[in-house]
Amino acid sequence: MTKKLLIISSDFISAWVEKGEVVPRYYNPGNLFDEVHIMMTNDDRPDPTLVQSMVGDAKLFLYNYPEPPRFFKKTLGWRPWLIKKWSNGAVELARKIHPDIVRCYGLHLNAFLGAQIKKKLGIPFLVSLHINPDENFRKVTSSLKKRFIFCCLKSIEAVGLKWADLVLPVYQPIVPYLEKRKVRNFEVCYNVVNGSKLKKKDDYDQQSGLFKLLCVGNLHEQKNPENIVKAFKGLKNVCLDIVGNGPLRNGLMELVAKEGFLERIAFVASMPNEKLCEILPTYDAVVLHTEHYEFSKVMIESALCGVPLIVNSLRSGLSVSELDGICLFVESSPEGYTEGITRLMGDAGLRKRLGNAAYKKVSTLCGPLRAEAKFEKIYRSFLASER
Repeated sequence: MTKKLLIISSDFISAWVEKGEVVPRYYNPGNLFDEVHIMMTNDDRPDPTLVQSMVGDAKLFLYNYPEPPRFFKKTLGWRPWLIKKWSNGAVELARKIHPDIVRCYGLHLNAFLGAQIKKKLGIPFLVSLHINPDENFRKVTSSLKKRFIFCCLKSIEAVGLKWADLVLPVYQPIVPYLEKRKVRNFEVCYNVVNGSKLKKKDDYDQQSGLFKLLCVGNLHEQKNPENIVKAFKGLKNVCLDIVGNGPLRNGLMELVAKEGFLERIAFVASMPNEKLCEILPTYDAVVLHTEHYEFSKVMIESALCGVPLIVNSLRSGLSVSELDGICLFVESSPEGYTEGITRLMGDAGLRKRLGNAAYKKVSTLCGPLRAEAKFEKIYRSFLASER
């Protein structure tokens, strides 16, 4: 019997491909499914040949089911009773595909479609959460427009959570969001990262005259590494590679030039994930700035390579349990980063302790094979219950 998975995604998959963020079998853990159907709620047209590895050996099908023009305005901010009619076409497509399971990534319009498919066709519906919407969207954005949009999303989120057979938060900091909404049918399942190129760092002595730092992430408001750059005023014999793109990139490059750091700080707009994982152990530390309440993929990848992490402390009352004991936390200021980097630079023993602790903890928590196997096990349990 052909096993079919229907994925409904609001992501622009072609952007992942362009940035090299392709993880084998990401959409088909353990090569469990024979067919993987991906419905995108946008006009993205990713090259199927470049997406194929993400579904493993399965036959890949791609569909576009975009929201209509000015949909947000016409539906008064995506009111559920006003977008039901739009969902009918997605339900009919699902009826024709006849999948065994529907999986949504994130709680956006895609999850509303998944909920309607569950409601009308009775197909098991799983939704994964990759961010805490309350802490990472609604509380941190400085844009009133974005804050309004994120508030409007609450009703969509409620529908998705109501109809989901299982909710899959990808790290512990998402759990308070679910508990606040009295969601009980959830299981933490960490992001699957590409383990093919991950290699444990085995030497924590400084390998050159420069202490090598790496910063990876989208360069936007909540991940702004400006304080890391400014920390270089108080640092000597330190260099930094910033890998990522976004609206803040040009301004950061201008800041680097203005401060005279051009020979010490380099920018790389994008890098294939395999290449990034391959070079991670060559760095002395990974340094990040985030306002998000998260345990991100780059944190996982760094830990699985045993590379010490320097991360800013979050606002009062928030702590990431996954980072306990494996990370050097610093004040979110230029002085905080200067102090943390200087401390780590001068203590090879501390670098080794943090790197080894990170590797041990995160390998046990969510090593690539372990994380993939957990998703496969969950899918198998739903397939078995359908028979």
